Amino acid sequence: MLPVVVVGPKETSLVDLDRINGFDTHMDVEITKVSLTLMRIRDKGSLQGTIVPVWDFWGTWNWYEPGDGASDTMRKGANYTTQPMLTLNAIDGSVVSRQLGY
Repeated sequence: MLPVVVVGPKETSLVDLDRINGFDTHMDVEITKVSLTLMRIRDKGSLQGTIVPVWDFWGTWNWYEPGDGASDTMRKGANYTTQPMLTLNAIDGSVVSRQLGY
């Protein structure tokens, strides 16, 4: 089944649109540490890369899913371990994907 898309006025938040569509989930993100480190940034389409300074924003996130169909863990909030939530290239400010390496 295809999802139902509801287009609301500009003042409507994504949370409100989710509720209109019948979804009532939310996520809490907490940034606990910021560190300046070095990371190898790959060149797109290549295995070679360059070592550059990056800002890592470390934190945890909790995912909540209320309702009868949700497990007990999801109703209370599934807590995920501390991990890099965002990595920024310290030279130009671009976002770096930890999964892709660039």
